[in-house]
This record gives sequence, structure tokens and C-alpha cells, in this order.
Amino acid sequence: MGADWAAADVLVSHDGVVSQWLAGDQLGLTRDPGGGGGDNLNALSFGMERVAPPAFFSVNPFAQGQPGSAVHQQFQDEGFGFVGGIFQSQAPADSNILYRSTEQVGLTRGPTPSFETEDINALSLVGPPTDVWPPTDVYFSIDFDLDAPTLSSNIFLNDLANVFADASAIGLDPADDLDALWLWDVGDRGVLDPGVDQALFSLAMGSPTLDQFDISQGDILFTDFTGEFRVWKTASQLGLLPTDNLNALSSSMVPEPGTWVMWGLLAAGWPLARSVRKRRKSG
Repeated sequence: MGADWAAADVLVSHDGVVSQWLAGDQLGLTRDPGGGGGDNLNALSFGMERVAPPAFFSVNPFAQGQPGSAVHQQFQDEGFGFVGGIFQSQAPADSNILYRSTEQVGLTRGPTPSFETEDINALSLVGPPTDVWPPTDVYFSIDFDLDAPTLSSNIFLNDLANVFADASAIGLDPADDLDALWLWDVGDRGVLDPGVDQALFSLAMGSPTLDQFDISQGDILFTDFTGEFRVWKTASQLGLLPTDNLNALSSSMVPEPGTWVMWGLLAAGWPLARSVRKRRKSG
């Protein structure tokens, strides 16, 4: 990972070359370049993603996938801890295919499981106009924070101080960790319109709602922000195992090769426990 990049940053991949697009402190996040502290931006959208299949997603490097899926094939070929890249759901086969490999995105695979494959931890294939600066309409979520555990169930807009949707609007427990996001802000831009705006998302391991409703960290959930959610696609329908962590999600409005792909990056080599439950620096 770039020496000056942090898990709070939004990076861009263009023709397999990765660069920083937006520093995390511009979103009110704490940065720790090259380290394991600071905030972890773990869900990203620009609010322009219409809810329709197929789904494009990334998984934790330790995902194994259902037999016959691209995730499973990569697990078999590469070994435990090396699954990476962007996958596409494959209907009606209840499976997935590889859309972009780790190398095609511009990331690296470690030589041993102790140096894990770099992990796409937030994803949007539908970016904002590139001539808009400073960028607006950046919807995001952050990883679980032991100092402020209710923050991880919120969707923020442009700044950590600006909550677009909280747990009650989504139908979540405040202690849940919203782990991937695909958002369609179809009403007034930047204003939550319950029953009009829509989102797809997943939850990280340890979220109380997973056990309460018997859903998995590989399921994609749907909400229209009326205080409820439902399962949109199960892990099995995506070609995943219930124990696989779907940790990045984007819509089917896919650019041609060579155009901009926006995503957040989780540093390589971090232990799995940290990638799921990382403490945020205070102060």
C-alpha cells in the first residue's frame, strides 16, 4: 500500500494504477498513513446507483465461496487469505464471476498468509463528476469503533459530523457495523426521503442484527429508510458461503475498462480481527 495512504482515504484505480483521490481527513476522519490506527472507511457510494441486479462486490481475503464460483476457484488456486478483486453476481446460476482481479485493479497479493492480499474495503463503480472539487455527495460508513460503537451503523454524507441516515431509519441495532453500501438518493439530493431513497448494504461479523434475524455477513440487505430492511440477495445466491464477509458493494452501472473506479482500501497485512473490528483513535 502507498506509504502516504490510509484506510480512511478514498483511492482511485485507473488502468490498473492506484492513486489517492480523497484524503480521509477531508471527510472528518482520522488518518494513520501506512499503519493500523485511525478510521477505516468501509462503505462508499455517491448516491447514484439504481437498485437492480447484477451486484458487483468484493469479499474479505479469507472468503471461500460456493463450489463453482469464481471466489471458490480463486480460493483453490491461491490459498487461504489470498482472495481479492471485484466479483460480479451471476444470475440465475446463484454464483459469481471475476470482474477485475486484484492485479487488474492495481493491488498486490502477499507472498505468505502473514502478508495478506490487499483488500478493497469499499467500492463504487459509479463515481461523481471528476471536475467537481471539493467533491460532494460522498456517502460512507466507518468500521466499528470501541470508543463510539454506535457510529458504525450510520450512513454519513460528506463529513463524519453529518449523519444522512442512522440505525433507526435503516432498521438496524445501533451497535451494528454497516459494512458495504450501494445507495440511490433518488429524492432531494443530500436529504433523506424515507420511502423514496433506497440502499443495499451488508453487515459485518459481530453485528447483533445478524443473530437476531438469522442473516449472514454475506447477505445483501435492502432498505427504503422506513425503519425496516429485508434480504435482497442471500450469500448463497451470490455464490458465497454464509461465513464469507461481503465487504464492498456497487451497482451494475459499470464503466468500460480504462474509466474511473472509486474505492476505499484496507491496508495489506492487517489481521482479520482488525479488518472486522478495528479500534478508532480517539482525540
